[in-house]
Amino acid sequence: MATGSALLLIGSLGVYGARLFISGTGGFLDAVLSNMVIVLIGGGVICGTGGLLYSRGQQHLQAPAEEVTAGDSRAPVLYLRSFEDDSVTKSSHLAGSYAIGSRQFTEEQELTLALSTAGPVIAVGQPGEQLPLLGAHRLYMDEDWQNRVIELMTGARLIVLRLGTTEGVWWEFEQALARVGPERLLLLVPSDPEDAYEHFRQRAHPRINLPALLDPPALGLRHSRMSVRGALFFGPGWTPHFIDFHRAPMPLMRGSEVRVEFVRKALEPVFAQLR
Repeated sequence: MATGSALLLIGSLGVYGARLFISGTGGFLDAVLSNMVIVLIGGGVICGTGGLLYSRGQQHLQAPAEEVTAGDSRAPVLYLRSFEDDSVTKSSHLAGSYAIGSRQFTEEQELTLALSTAGPVIAVGQPGEQLPLLGAHRLYMDEDWQNRVIELMTGARLIVLRLGTTEGVWWEFEQALARVGPERLLLLVPSDPEDAYEHFRQRAHPRINLPALLDPPALGLRHSRMSVRGALFFGPGWTPHFIDFHRAPMPLMRGSEVRVEFVRKALEPVFAQLR
């Protein structure tokens, strides 16, 4: 899409310049600048529409969880979250990328690609959605969703839970603590200015000792623009370890593929425990 926009701009300027030259009219520079604005706006609309159609096509082509797990001998990675967080992770990082021309994924796609080191990544789809969001492969459930989630937890190689304030997330957290070993649970800590993590930590204290976290760096000083500030994983005896995405070194070029590799490398200690 970037190449198409550049060609559109160059071609339009060339045609307009030729018309001015042939007609012999003045004001060439002013006319070119005016035409550039028009072309840039039009090109932006075209690229935005193309990107939307491309993403919609990807949604249609995304395989369901049942198909992906049937074709992979590894146990799946189960990604759990509040459906409310889908509105955050369905966005891309295009605005924060310095890698011109690189492929751009949504935040959930980036997380899914990084976690796929451990196994195929699956998630419960939001009831009523017409198309699955890009990222984890969806499966859909009826009213008996809790028993089905427990079944998925039992068979998962790794459970990844994005922390939140809903009772559904809390229920999933309690179930994971009761049913899997510490090496099979990974908690994603959102970058929440209201410090929802601290409230969650205090609520969990009777069950498990989650660590207090340092205040995140100012937005402009963070290495990562992800909506997740880091991840908590556990060693023997439920000893917690925090991986801080905002303070971990990140390459200057921040395209999606770079961020995927950044998260994958940061989670290596988690993957090592699964072997």
